[in-house]
Amino acid sequence: MVVAFLCGACRSRGSVEDAAGASRPASLDAGDAAAPRLVLRGLRPGTRWARESAHAVHWDAPAAPPGTVAHVETSVDGGTTWEALGDVDALDHRFVWTLPATGPARARVRVTVAGASAEGPDVDLVPSTKRAYRLTRVSRALPCGMRDGAGALVFKDRMWILGGWNPKIFPRDTTNDVWSSGDGINWRLDKPNTFLKGRFDATRDWEGRHTAGYQVHDGKMWILGGDILQHHYQTDVWSSSDGKVWQRVDIHGTELGDASDPPSREVPQFGIRAWAMTGVLGGHLYIMGGQTNDGYVGRDWPGAPFAVFNDVWRSPDGARWTRVETRGPMWEPRGIVSDCPVFQGRMWVVGGGTYDDGSAATTHPREFRADAWSTADGASWRRETDDPPFTPRQYHNVAAYDDRLWVVGGYNALGNEGDVWYTDDGANWYSVPTPTEYASRHAASVWVFKGALYVGLGNGHDKAGRSVADLWRIAR
Repeated sequence: MVVAFLCGACRSRGSVEDAAGASRPASLDAGDAAAPRLVLRGLRPGTRWARESAHAVHWDAPAAPPGTVAHVETSVDGGTTWEALGDVDALDHRFVWTLPATGPARARVRVTVAGASAEGPDVDLVPSTKRAYRLTRVSRALPCGMRDGAGALVFKDRMWILGGWNPKIFPRDTTNDVWSSGDGINWRLDKPNTFLKGRFDATRDWEGRHTAGYQVHDGKMWILGGDILQHHYQTDVWSSSDGKVWQRVDIHGTELGDASDPPSREVPQFGIRAWAMTGVLGGHLYIMGGQTNDGYVGRDWPGAPFAVFNDVWRSPDGARWTRVETRGPMWEPRGIVSDCPVFQGRMWVVGGGTYDDGSAATTHPREFRADAWSTADGASWRRETDDPPFTPRQYHNVAAYDDRLWVVGGYNALGNEGDVWYTDDGANWYSVPTPTEYASRHAASVWVFKGALYVGLGNGHDKAGRSVADLWRIAR
């Protein structure tokens, strides 16, 4: 199966490398040596692709008239003969190839646009690591009701749901209730929603929120920061050992403005931000990236205009936070990623992006990313892939399950995604077929629980247009 995707992030220039590694760009107009170049990117001698995995072939080319076709071919005999893989719009700049399960040990790719061709070096085809996963429905409607951005944790041998967003059922758009289950089927309400209309004491209980950081660390469940739906930054950190009683543990920073509403006016040690990414590595909680957004909060927050971050902070106890001095290559500023799990001893940042500034002119539009990075210490980061086969996205779920790293759903400029991907090495990705009843969604909740990966809730709709509150199980 061959699938083509639009890639709006393919902007930088590159070059084709021949078998010796030399740069070998191809002219778009073979008759004009000074014409702009057609260039393949990302293919290098020694590249190893696993059979049955999907890979993006991408190119840079000058602007072409609408309807110009890019013809993509493959050769298994060193370029002597070629077989068509497919045609896509040349302006897509990207073609996704799912490799065959059998065949010769090497293959190369050629792209032709308007009579000019560029081909890559031979790629070594190694054995497949694909596994036969199935996606089956556990529940059509969880008792907590539809919500997106809810925390999903596995703690004390139970699945937990924390908070979430749904303005149709929550009086202040978000909730702070807590649910848990020992089997994914039977759920109990461990903590009712206290985030109701009227004055709320945010020193005694956490404000309702969604898309916060949710982690398990040091024998407790943790909530790190939050969103800006209450028109202020949620900068607090909470922990609980039973889901019923929560304690605020962060050391309060400088208070700004009206002291009668301190939770909305505090600058924490890790700075003001929303949509941050979080993880646990080496006995520390991590808060990374995220952004400020004066279009939704207001300019009365000193020092918090629109900005996007790629800084890294860690804490052993949720109270004392230290900035990690990063070194070497680093991921571009971003946020809006559900989790940064540990996979093969390294913490991963996959995809993400930025939220728009909310202005009528949209000075800062949304951005969507798909690259993957990992770190063993929070300081030194390694780029694992620049262009995986799935589309750039945000509000997606990332999880480590069955010795694989997983990417589930998400959102981009084309809307919700309904795909499921996994990799055992960060370079070779496989897709899992999804049933027709499975709704595309973003800001879903994901659990790794009792030998399976569970996906539920999120912002999505079934074929009748109803919001989903379902639960699905992925397992072999």
